[in-house]
Amino acid sequence: MAERTTLSEKAVNELSLMCGWRVLVDEPMSSYTTFRIGGPADFMCSPSSPEALSKVLAWTSAEGIGRLVMGAGSNLLVSDRGIRGIVIRTNRMCAWTAEDGNLVAEAGALMPRLANDLAGMGLSGFTEACGIPGSVGGGLYMNAGAYGWNISDVTTLVEAVDGSGNAMELTREEMAFGPKTSALMRDGLIATRVHAKLISIDKDRIRQKISELLEDRARKQPLELPSAGCVFRNPSGKGAGRLIDQCGLKGTSVGGAAVSNRHANFIVNVKGATARDVRELLELVARIVRETTGERLEPEVRLVGDWDVE
Repeated sequence: MAERTTLSEKAVNELSLMCGWRVLVDEPMSSYTTFRIGGPADFMCSPSSPEALSKVLAWTSAEGIGRLVMGAGSNLLVSDRGIRGIVIRTNRMCAWTAEDGNLVAEAGALMPRLANDLAGMGLSGFTEACGIPGSVGGGLYMNAGAYGWNISDVTTLVEAVDGSGNAMELTREEMAFGPKTSALMRDGLIATRVHAKLISIDKDRIRQKISELLEDRARKQPLELPSAGCVFRNPSGKGAGRLIDQCGLKGTSVGGAAVSNRHANFIVNVKGATARDVRELLELVARIVRETTGERLEPEVRLVGDWDVE
């Protein structure tokens, strides 16, 4: 088990001033992930702006303190032992503007809320993201998408910082978007703002489309139970969910975690699942699919935290 991070009262106060918000101690991560799973973070803070985030990163880098930057927690499996160091949430970095067909949104803006707010202005660009339970920053990190749309389709520029808090700008080309990946993921960068193009469309048409997409999502996905969405990447030209279903794995469970009966690429927290339950189920499913079909499934969900001796 990794050693717990300790901070002096002076350091905690300094961090709080940088963020413009109080620092939480031993905060249960189960309250901040869509899996509703995860042990305590040693410390948690929420910077109020990209500039504040940059200061926090510079400070933690200089002090040699481990940290995890997270958005909505929709693609994370946090260890039952929790996370050592500092969890930095972007939830307070959620300001955005839309003018002349151009959107500038901070990384903590939630994509479903953004899609709905833009619809109310008769603006489309994030409409298909109405059901993606993630933040703009997380969406950029993994090039999130749905219904034939990807965030890369509308992105024109990304403002980001490196692990030391140094600011930079990346063009769409420099973002090197790919299936479920981007330069942010490959180079360890953190998005702070996105610049994207929007299209003016009749409000009622956009709202009707959002309604149809959400109804379709509810039919196909187990939205009534905690999950992290699709847990495996799709092998080239093949759907991970279809492969898992072909192996007869729907309903397979470990502890309180189970493969969804509605969508085989979802693992759901049926009742009090632990991170260990989910991890063991991920490994079991991947092994059976490999032995049965020869296909290797790679996790899409990120395993973070202290996994020593688990």
